[in-house]
Amino acid sequence: MNKFILISFLIIFNCGFAVSHINNETVKTIFEIIAPYFRIDRLQVFKGPKCFSDLGCFENRQTFQHPIFRPISLSPEEPEKIETRFFLYSKPGQIVPQLINHNNITRSNFNPKLRTIFAVHGFYYANYLGQYQIESFRKLKKALFIKENINYIFVDWGKGASTWYVQATANTRVVGAQLAQLVEKIILNFGVSKNKIWLIGHSLGAHVVGYAGSIVKNIGRITGLDPAKPYFVGMPNEVRLDAGDALFVDVIHTNAPQISQPFGFGTRQILGHVDFYPNGGNNQPGCIKEEIAGFFESLQYGLQKTSICNHERSIQMLASAIDVSNCEMIAHKCDSFLDFKQGSCYLCGPDGQNCEIINNPRPGHQQNQRYFLLTNSEPPFCVHHYRISIHLGDLPASIKQMVIFHLNLTSSGAKAFGHSEKISLKSHASSAFLITGDRLIEDQNLMLELFIESEFHPGTINISHLEITPIQI
Repeated sequence: MNKFILISFLIIFNCGFAVSHINNETVKTIFEIIAPYFRIDRLQVFKGPKCFSDLGCFENRQTFQHPIFRPISLSPEEPEKIETRFFLYSKPGQIVPQLINHNNITRSNFNPKLRTIFAVHGFYYANYLGQYQIESFRKLKKALFIKENINYIFVDWGKGASTWYVQATANTRVVGAQLAQLVEKIILNFGVSKNKIWLIGHSLGAHVVGYAGSIVKNIGRITGLDPAKPYFVGMPNEVRLDAGDALFVDVIHTNAPQISQPFGFGTRQILGHVDFYPNGGNNQPGCIKEEIAGFFESLQYGLQKTSICNHERSIQMLASAIDVSNCEMIAHKCDSFLDFKQGSCYLCGPDGQNCEIINNPRPGHQQNQRYFLLTNSEPPFCVHHYRISIHLGDLPASIKQMVIFHLNLTSSGAKAFGHSEKISLKSHASSAFLITGDRLIEDQNLMLELFIESEFHPGTINISHLEITPIQI
């Protein structure tokens, strides 16, 4: 069978288009056809739990198998094959890290007085589509060290992540158990408080830190950066990152699938206590431009950018949010991104309870809180939001059409701009939308430009008044 056809079939299968009557026997038959092309041991799928002496057993049926969402449930590979490595950076600017593990951590440069932050990469790290992660995690490490002195431990499971995707999802469980083993050793040997431990994971790495948190219990904080969707969406909490994996779990979604972009790698599903959806959680500003520019450099680079620009933005946004010297990334609790863009969720409340700042979480959160924000196309990604409310006066009855309002604000060099959704023109109607600027406009001497986009000339439009409300906590 043609390998391209096999891979295409698997992509369709992973996206959830399998019919409900598929059962284990059907899966076995499919697996027997495709296994030779991926050099996979058939017994690895159907023999039951796979155990490793110091990490426990890993069941690949029951909870971890589903005829639609996880039709091929593999056992993880051996730790020796995954070859997880823990690299300790104990000071800013350190180029060569120290290789540590749960056996030699007491003889390392680990400083128990400092906060400990683990960072875990995702699928295909340092391999074709995953190469972007190297530079993005470097930026994250730099930002973390600028803020404070820390123990920064990078979790490299590149060999286990550079196989076919279904196998990599199974390998995440072993890596999570290995991470938990090291965390427990740090807590036991150094008396480190769990509140001083922060686990950060990108894509598949987000589920790795989820597994670690489910083992250790009550870790202070876990951050999921665009957690992977395929083989995790629709599955129970035990299979994926969820709010029960730490005392506080925050998630940044940047590549959730949508109609215009059906092959997003991230999930839209709410997973933590606070879930952030920058720009709606999918199409990030500037990515289309980067994708087109990538093809001018080379076909391979263009394909890479097309696949991962939105996905990698979650790492870059966290790095930018940590550096608050520019501005804070303020997000607003809202039911939907459309409601947010239409200015329905602009009040933070008297104590700011309806707003959150990325990387500045407040304690006492309930689970499943959804927050939206708009961002810039490049670092620093933070912007200032303004709510524009337009109130129409009397309009001729002959005007029955849809328009888009475009508005530019300028004051003392600061600028803000944006546009509304399509609005139906009606007498005495009101509509609101958001515009953004990279600096806060505080000067009262504003220059305002209002443009109206319409398929037909609307004639005279009577705007009775216009309100501009800066949105701040």
